[in-house]
Amino acid sequence: MSSSPQETCPRGDPVTPLLRTEGVGRTHTLRGARIDLLDDVTLDLEAGQITALVGHSGSGKTTLLHIMGLLDDPDRGRVFLGDDDMTNLAEAARADARRRRLGFVFQSHNLLPQHSAYRNILVPYAGSRTDGEPRARRLLDRVGLTARASHLPGELSGGEQQRVALARALINDPPVVLADEPTGNLDPDSERQLLTLFRELADEGRAVVVVTHNAAISDTADVVHRLEKGLLTTERPARRHVDDHTTPPRRPDHTTPPRRPDHPASRNRQSPQQPGHPTRTETTPA
Repeated sequence: MSSSPQETCPRGDPVTPLLRTEGVGRTHTLRGARIDLLDDVTLDLEAGQITALVGHSGSGKTTLLHIMGLLDDPDRGRVFLGDDDMTNLAEAARADARRRRLGFVFQSHNLLPQHSAYRNILVPYAGSRTDGEPRARRLLDRVGLTARASHLPGELSGGEQQRVALARALINDPPVVLADEPTGNLDPDSERQLLTLFRELADEGRAVVVVTHNAAISDTADVVHRLEKGLLTTERPARRHVDDHTTPPRRPDHTTPPRRPDHPASRNRQSPQQPGHPTRTETTPA
């Protein structure tokens, strides 16, 4: 399976986060009262790290995750993927960025019940059929479900469904993985398997962010942020960093990462191009 490279830069220059929010705010009005769901939230998601977002229910965690995932718009502030400002993009460009550069894992799996595990993984694939089919098989193998390739979601356990959902999130090799309460419905063994996979993804150079109430996730995360009443605080700073000057991990699938400016510190951000969507034909595995 392919992995996303770590961002590198000349010695002394900062590494561009894979995803960044700058001064993000979101306000809701209830019975004439203004409620700040998010208040001036600035957050960096760096390559090679698992970030946990914790806080009470209703604290704004899922709202922030949806804004970072380009599923919702902030009332104020900006969102960047690498050096690309995503804030004011047309919906078609935002949809393309979501598909190619972000992977989503939700508590409810959201698998298509009429499709096999294999076909569910292929549904969001943005490349050609000849590339997608072997990639889906490799992902099934990676999450330990090769023998379940032809099974429908209803024939899988909750943990198996969540691993299919994770494989689906990785089909386009995104540099950022966003997970909302991914272990909420899992037994302890399935939870451990999923946490191991998240760690592997971070070790390959991805940024993984998990909204969670689960202490096991926050305990193993590299950095923990807390949201309360719309305000973000750092509960535990990053305890490990990707070395700026090491060689990036090899990408086994030889896919090309999103193009970025030569100098990551440059503020000359431009909107990403809008490549076309190739036609994909799904087949059952051989």
